[in-house]
Amino acid sequence: MANSATKTLRQRAIPEVAPGRAVVLLSAATAASVVESAWRSLECTPYDLLAKHSSVAVVVAGSPAVRDALAAALGTSGPAITVAGDRYGGLEALHIAYCCLQAGSCEAAIVAVADRMSSLVIVRADAVDPDEMPAAAAWIDACVWAAPESAVAAAWAFAGGGADPVRTVRLDDDGDNGLAELASQLAASGAERKVAYVATAPDARHTLCVVARADSGRTALVSVAPKPGTPAPPPPAPSGDDGPAHPLLGRRLSSPLDEIQFAARVGPASHPWTVDHRVFAVPILPGAAMIEMMIAAATAGPGWPVAEVVLRDLHIRRARPFDGGEAADLATVLAPAGENRFEATLHGRSAGRETWILHAVGTLERAAAPHIDAIDPQALRRGLADEVPLADHYAAYAARGIIYGPAFQGVTFLCRGRGRAVALLRCPPGATGNGHLIHPALLDAAIQVVPAAFDAPPDGTHVPVAMAEARFAQAIADELWCEAVARHVGTDGRTLTADLRLFALDGRLVGTIRGIELIHTTAEALGNSGAAPAAEAAARPSAAQPDPKPVAEDSPASLATLFPAERRVRLTRIVHDAVAAILGLPADATVDRSAGFFTLGIDSMSAVDLHRQLKYLVGVDFPATAVFNHSSVAALSEYLDGRFAAADSQTSRPPAEPSPAARVEEMSSEEATAALWQEIDKAAG
Repeated sequence: MANSATKTLRQRAIPEVAPGRAVVLLSAATAASVVESAWRSLECTPYDLLAKHSSVAVVVAGSPAVRDALAAALGTSGPAITVAGDRYGGLEALHIAYCCLQAGSCEAAIVAVADRMSSLVIVRADAVDPDEMPAAAAWIDACVWAAPESAVAAAWAFAGGGADPVRTVRLDDDGDNGLAELASQLAASGAERKVAYVATAPDARHTLCVVARADSGRTALVSVAPKPGTPAPPPPAPSGDDGPAHPLLGRRLSSPLDEIQFAARVGPASHPWTVDHRVFAVPILPGAAMIEMMIAAATAGPGWPVAEVVLRDLHIRRARPFDGGEAADLATVLAPAGENRFEATLHGRSAGRETWILHAVGTLERAAAPHIDAIDPQALRRGLADEVPLADHYAAYAARGIIYGPAFQGVTFLCRGRGRAVALLRCPPGATGNGHLIHPALLDAAIQVVPAAFDAPPDGTHVPVAMAEARFAQAIADELWCEAVARHVGTDGRTLTADLRLFALDGRLVGTIRGIELIHTTAEALGNSGAAPAAEAAARPSAAQPDPKPVAEDSPASLATLFPAERRVRLTRIVHDAVAAILGLPADATVDRSAGFFTLGIDSMSAVDLHRQLKYLVGVDFPATAVFNHSSVAALSEYLDGRFAAADSQTSRPPAEPSPAARVEEMSSEEATAALWQEIDKAAG
């Protein structure tokens, strides 16, 4: 909602306005973010400030970006003001808000200090119906900004007389503690007693004096918890790392288990950019965030350098919505799976609830960083003459049910053609939060480019559900080039598979995502994805300590019960590993999934062996000729996935006479080879 006034003030511009009406200070709060502290200060009083007042100001001691994010998160319609040059810990912001109330610019105000993550809520007393007046936390009778020798006397005069007592609000050299210190002193003061609270800047050129009195029926003024009935997030356990927590991972939990565990509370209040990623009108945690979280977990947990982290076989089992603005508890768990290898899982639950849900699974491996020469970024655009207007780009997404708000409109240039698309990406100002390897909004902008890479962009809503591999060379800056290359279109255009490359502006390759798969979905399917009882049971950690169960083994029975996108990922891994074994490659070797089997070195005899192995591993009957007709890891995996769908319908039919190739297990190698070529000749004839 647009604000009636948005501006930045500096200390010398702060006006001296004589107060005329009392102001009620309702509540104050501190939290992990300035947005969350503002929500908590609103929730700590039974008075619904935002619903009862049409004009609520936001005054922030901090940057304009924080001011805009806070105003957007709260949906306020009054003035939005930033006080720059803050050395009073938010007290000058309180003075500005007080002046706005007295001047009639608004009826209420939310005052916040970005650096200290503290907020308080004030309302003009005569703007409230006496019958609806909540039990006041404190009354502010005067707020004066003046020279040190006159501030206190002026404040007492404006407050209706008096000259005692006076208390000092301590400020350090950086102006910390002002707003929070004032709230704490008011909470501890005696009821109905006016006190002058004085804060003097280190340069001694100005003094801010607040005359206030506590109310005899006041509610708790200072709070670090949400409103009653909503459990507060548990404090993170010490991890031994003095660095800041990752914005989405949170901090590492202290645990006697072998698993590495992270816990965080995430939602629109603490992460306002999440509301700008909507699928069928519901805010959804983007799949890009899950990718970034898992890679960040490998750097924060085992401490691997980011350039050596490889995320493989990611599958998103279920979306994480923030419907109704509700926050979510997220638990990221890394379970050891061998040397330099972890099975990663991401779990979530509605904040404070008991039932955990498994959202994503993947494998983290450590591998040496490859050396790749830089390119000329302009060369990416050669041959791509079809430039896509950005308005059309986002309008097309909106028409398909995906609404990208300002924080997710990171595509600043887009061109396409010949199975490729290239875009210049820039992290939008609304994508707040520091400490990401790559901000999810920026990575999501790269994924947005995928449909444009296809010659005929598909209809319907496609969302990312799986990915073969992702790695970043470094923490990625806020601007980069992205290239999307179309790889495969599934039946009826229901799935799109592509590769992404991310380049710094100087042409260095800083990130790759191979085999990212987007699948067509509907509002009903998205709301119920992964809601099978088995999935729920496998993703229900205890309330005290996330303790997810491991994913099912690659047995035929488990493959049949998996969701289609996850089954395709698992089948691809089975075929890949079987081909690597046939070729005699090391266990950690990577086979090109699009390369033909003959190109890789698989001959007819090896194809027979591969067929035998896959029939045993997959548990689905298929002819040996399929190895030749679908002669790559990617093609054979897709074919086998289709056999699962056909298997059920075949069970009710009379068994057909098996072909010679279908009886290959009973033959000698020479007989099997001869039968195989007979089948090939029949198919060719």
